[in-house]
Amino acid sequence: MITYGDGNLFLSSNEQMIDIKYDGVIIITERPNGVIIDGNRRKLSIYMENGKFLPELLFKYKGILKIASVRGFEDGQSYIISTTVLGLDFWNTDTRTWEDDTSLWGAKGDNYRVGFPQRYRPDQFDNIIKSKSSNSNKTNNVSGAY
Repeated sequence: MITYGDGNLFLSSNEQMIDIKYDGVIIITERPNGVIIDGNRRKLSIYMENGKFLPELLFKYKGILKIASVRGFEDGQSYIISTTVLGLDFWNTDTRTWEDDTSLWGAKGDNYRVGFPQRYRPDQFDNIIKSKSSNSNKTNNVSGAY
């Protein structure tokens, strides 16, 4: 599993090489000796120069990082590695804690997933749209002189 946020990226499984697809702009500020990071603006390949397993702390970074997917490799096959986020560092502007937030966006008892479309029921919005459109079609027929 990959855990990231607050400027750190951790790996909690035994992997020799991983590929990370991500969004954002980061500067890698620190990495352990022997860790090789190849990549471009949207993908990083991380492995050890001696072919051993990767360390727990893969690197430290500055910037905004949102991981879209992580893949590991074994015997020529790739597989998905799960990802968790610490501190949701792409929401740094909100300094309040969820528990103390009394606004409409307060804490919920559900799990939040990153990288998935928001779920909604279209029929909820159909009723709103129909009621607004029926009100706008009504005209005031006024006859007579003033």
